[in-house]
Amino acid sequence: GTGGFWLFLGRSAGMATVFLIVAFLAKRLAPLEFASYIAVASLVTLLGVVGMLGLNSYVCRRISALIAVSQHAEAAALAQHITLLGGLVAATTSIGFLFASPYLAMWLECPALAEQAAWISAWIFMLAFSQIIAETFRGIHNLFAAGMLAGVSGGLLANAQFFVLLLLLSYFHRLN
Repeated sequence: GTGGFWLFLGRSAGMATVFLIVAFLAKRLAPLEFASYIAVASLVTLLGVVGMLGLNSYVCRRISALIAVSQHAEAAALAQHITLLGGLVAATTSIGFLFASPYLAMWLECPALAEQAAWISAWIFMLAFSQIIAETFRGIHNLFAAGMLAGVSGGLLANAQFFVLLLLLSYFHRLN
C-alpha cells in the first residue's frame, strides 16, 4: 500500500540528503578536516546505536502488538514512557560523549572530537532520539512519519536537522 511508498520515499530522500551533505563537505573542507568529519560521523553512528539501547526495535514491535489487540490506551502509554526513557538514554549517551571527547580525541588523534564536542553531542542525541521516535511511528503504522524521521541512513528530517547543525557550526566557527 501507500505505507511502502512513504518508507521508500523517506529512505531515498534520507540517502540523497546524506549524499548532498557529504558532497557539500567534500568541497568545503580540506582533506584533513574531511577525514575528521568521516571519523566523527562514524563515531556518532556507533554512539547513536548505543544511545537507543534496543528501544527502537522493542517499541515498534510492542506498540504494534498492543494496537493489534485493540489496546490503544496501553500503546499510547507505552509510547509516552519509551519517548521519555529514550530521551534520557540518548541524553546520557551524548553527555557521556562530552566527558569522553578529550580522551577520544587524543586516542584517535582527531582534535575535532574535542573542539566540536558540544555539536557532536547534539548530533548523537538527535540521531538516537529521532530513531526511537521514528520506530514509535512505525509501531502505530504511520510509515510516512517513520520514513521522514529515520531510515537506513537517517530520514529526510533527521538529515535536514543535521545539515542545519553543520551550517550553524560553520557560522560560529567563522566568528571565532
